[in-house]
Amino acid sequence: MSVFTDGWGGSSSEFMARCRAERAAFMSACEHPAEVQQSFILRWLEKNARTAFGREHGFSAIRSVADYRRAVPVRSYEQYSAWTERSAAGESNVLTEEAPNLWLRTSATTGAPKKIPHTAYWRENHRGPAIYAQWANYLQYHSYLAAHPHATLDLSWERDVAHDLLGHGVPYQAITHRSASLGPKDWTPPWYDAPWFTFGEDTATYASRMYARLRHFVGRDLRVLVAVNP
Repeated sequence: MSVFTDGWGGSSSEFMARCRAERAAFMSACEHPAEVQQSFILRWLEKNARTAFGREHGFSAIRSVADYRRAVPVRSYEQYSAWTERSAAGESNVLTEEAPNLWLRTSATTGAPKKIPHTAYWRENHRGPAIYAQWANYLQYHSYLAAHPHATLDLSWERDVAHDLLGHGVPYQAITHRSASLGPKDWTPPWYDAPWFTFGEDTATYASRMYARLRHFVGRDLRVLVAVNP
């Protein structure tokens, strides 16, 4: 597999090494899923035990997955709305001790769009590593994704500025819309600073950004299109 730097400010080999490392960590976790699940839940409960939701549901006394299931019943989104709306209005320490840095807006498949709190911790420690691991699979079976800087056109992340803000100024947008990476632990693809990936002026429409991206790849040896909802 070739290594290239043209237009990326870095080497594809570094990106692939990161992907492989995260996939190895994920596969290791799959060897003992029950222990990983319990460790994950207990870590999150400890982290959020002092929130309004955590105090009301006795997070500090939970010691197992079974305890958690008894303490926190399965609910519909509407049954969580009292806590969600308090937090979305700007009240601190309701659902998460770490203040949400944005609210994810669902696509409204089953009704009105819903609000999901998003924290930097979650993105850096869970979503970011998961996407790197996912890309390790792509690269293993489709090495041409990294054949050269114009092999892949990624439409799964829009680096645009949030237009929808909640009352206290926190962005409210789809998970595919973010202006920037949070840092090296977050998902930061090699094309992060590529001209076509940074198209996203405040006044540009989605359609115009897509058109500009596609025009950028005219005459290029494009191998792959990445999309969230094909």
